Amino acid sequence: MAAATRVFDEAPPIPYVRRERFVPRWWRRRTYLKAAAALLILVVFSGGAYVFTQRNVATDVTVNDAVSQFRHATETVQHPNAKQAEVSGPSPQAATRGRVPAHDPSPVTRRPSSAALAPTAYVLPAAGVYTYRTTGGEQISVAGAHHDYPPQTTATVTHLGGCRWQIRGDVIKEHEDLRTFCGQTSNLYQDEQARWITFYGKREGEDITFNPPQLVNNVAQQPGAKSSSHGSDPQGDGVDVVGTYLGRVPIVIGGKTVEAVRLHLTATSTGQSQGTSVDEMWLDPLTGLTLRWDRKVDSTTNSFGANVRYTETASFVLESLTPQT
Repeated sequence: MAAATRVFDEAPPIPYVRRERFVPRWWRRRTYLKAAAALLILVVFSGGAYVFTQRNVATDVTVNDAVSQFRHATETVQHPNAKQAEVSGPSPQAATRGRVPAHDPSPVTRRPSSAALAPTAYVLPAAGVYTYRTTGGEQISVAGAHHDYPPQTTATVTHLGGCRWQIRGDVIKEHEDLRTFCGQTSNLYQDEQARWITFYGKREGEDITFNPPQLVNNVAQQPGAKSSSHGSDPQGDGVDVVGTYLGRVPIVIGGKTVEAVRLHLTATSTGQSQGTSVDEMWLDPLTGLTLRWDRKVDSTTNSFGANVRYTETASFVLESLTPQT
């Protein structure tokens, strides 16, 4: 019997159909939240790292740095064809700011000998870079940010013409003090005082002009004599200063004894920056150069989107009456 055969038509292949995995909506939402949280953590960590690394940045200004800057500024002034943009140090605007009292005698720049010291005259301090023994620091109420001052800081004196001279204190690169004086026959005036401070890369400060100029000292004053002055900046911020003359006291500078003019100053600030400062100052009776400066500042100002408290406690003592040039 013949074997029966069955013929089957070859069926076409069944196509592969990939089944999509069903993901509940709540699970997808959870995944998105995890990703967002991870991104937030990264941002917070990065910001925290920046705050942590930048909150205490205090860059020293070395004597060599200050002397080099002074020489460059001096050379630029001596060569008027030099590009104005290359001038470092005090700006031309700062040099012409403020009002000089009516009497503006020809300045004397050479320090008299001890036998010729005249208690009734102010002369210009020698231009150049002075060094100060320094203690203390400053801080703000943002993440514990503070600056510790180095043991030696610099201050550069430049002459502005006539009786006017300027001293720029480079405490650190993040803190600069600027004061402009006029030394006349019997009076020492200040017509400008500025301070610029940097935290977290943000520079804040104020530039106060005294008009009329602040009387710092009169050689005929008696101990206990007081003077008052008012200064303001273009933004309308103001400061009221009361000075008390405490008399002449001996102070040793670089092995030399100087009968310093001692002053006690209290200042009250109003406007965007509000607070008080107390300054004890010892000045050279011939030039008005700062021999010693003890200061305390406590103020608040609007910065970093909030009212930030700023405090400073510091002392500066001159190391030599002869500047470096």
